[in-house]
Amino acid sequence: WILITRFFRRPIERRIAFLLALFSGSLPRFAYYSGGWHPTLFMNWWQEMDVIKRATYVPHYLLGHILTIVLLLALLENRRFWLVLAGLVAGFAHPPSLLIVWGAWGLMTTYQTIRFRRKKESLEYIKSYFVRLIFLTLVMLVPLVYLGRVTAVYPWKSLTDFDRVHPLPFKLGEYLLALGATFFLGIGGGFLVVRRGQKKFLPLVFWVLSAFGGILVFKFIPLQSEVRFIQVAVHVPLAILATLALSELSVWLKARIKIKTLPWLAFAVLALSVPGIYISLKGQFQFINQRVAAVLPLVPSPPQVMYPLKSWWQAIKWFETNQASNEVVLSEFTAGNYLPAYTDARVFFGHTSETPFYDQKKFLVYRFFAGQMLPAEAKDFLTQAEADYVFFGPQEQVLGEFKAYPFLQPVLENDFVTIYEITNEKT
Repeated sequence: WILITRFFRRPIERRIAFLLALFSGSLPRFAYYSGGWHPTLFMNWWQEMDVIKRATYVPHYLLGHILTIVLLLALLENRRFWLVLAGLVAGFAHPPSLLIVWGAWGLMTTYQTIRFRRKKESLEYIKSYFVRLIFLTLVMLVPLVYLGRVTAVYPWKSLTDFDRVHPLPFKLGEYLLALGATFFLGIGGGFLVVRRGQKKFLPLVFWVLSAFGGILVFKFIPLQSEVRFIQVAVHVPLAILATLALSELSVWLKARIKIKTLPWLAFAVLALSVPGIYISLKGQFQFINQRVAAVLPLVPSPPQVMYPLKSWWQAIKWFETNQASNEVVLSEFTAGNYLPAYTDARVFFGHTSETPFYDQKKFLVYRFFAGQMLPAEAKDFLTQAEADYVFFGPQEQVLGEFKAYPFLQPVLENDFVTIYEITNEKT
């Protein structure tokens, strides 16, 4: 809202921009399944495109959105303290947010330099402004250098490895449709800004250009997934630019039909998002009902979608008081996510992008719990994994006929879970 008020004086334009930023999303789309046609979203596999979820689903995305706005405001108002502080936090918490502002900043600086017609004025601008910005940029580079060094070695290198090995099914055309009407109106508003030389709105245009620039760069240089650059709140500048376009369109219509059309135009744009809002809410209510009815698997995957079983949770908490610090547990995916979060245990196999050599380990874990390893092979596997315990619950049980090898000693048994300690008994 603070950002919007910087660009619009009229209350109606402020409200429309605010509503578009909150609720404008994917164009309507319908898919045929279960014997009928049902509304759905473009890019419905990515929570950032869901109007309801994009501000609530992943906290560090939302923090990145906030920091992007703070960085932009600090740039526009020349508040260096807030610029450096927000930049340092963004560099650690959500690096794409910092990179987007740098991109917009660089485009703005280049534009301002070119705008000066005389060489002397251009040089003076570079001396007084450009050099200072370079210095501030170098200060804010600290977290990115740190993250670059950390993710160059394992285990943290697995974060970038996973993006390269398992690229998300991103298609630029589908992304534009997922942004919805505000994208097309926002592009129209951007053309108006450039054509009229409205300097006040130019940072928003550069924000959008930087986001799409990041997508294109990382599409061809796959150091990271290009999807990271759709997490930079581009719907905010598009909403403001779309409001500008709607306002101009309403002025044009009023000159011809003598009727105020701006509220109706905004209503029509927002109405396009209603099917997406409906299916988002319906899906979330269905999920709650599924939890109440317990029709999901006992240990669902991914792990964050279900409150754990009491017996399963009791087994997780057992490690809090019965395990030495940093001992390693072998389990399937969900227990491998919970154990490091709630105990001192380390795990051989856990979060997808935070497990080094995830695919190879997944295959080995499957073979072990499916009973496909001979005792000697299983013992060698556990030794190489440096495992101290085996967590055997509902998710592990469905993989196959698990063998209770002689070197596995039960230390906890309840309704759903058995925890084995690995002993030195020979096979």
